[in-house]
Amino acid sequence: MSVDPRELPTLAAMAGYWEGARKADSYDIGLGALVDGLLAEVPGPA
Repeated sequence: MSVDPRELPTLAAMAGYWEGARKADSYDIGLGALVDGLLAEVPGPA
């Protein structure tokens, strides 16, 4: 994957990590973080 460093400098700086990250199975970690974030946004009972 090629990222234009002028448009996305932070993402482009991470380019060296993408190959290893894509090989890792992190679906459940990412899904857990997503669910935790969504639940944190839900207001409690009124």
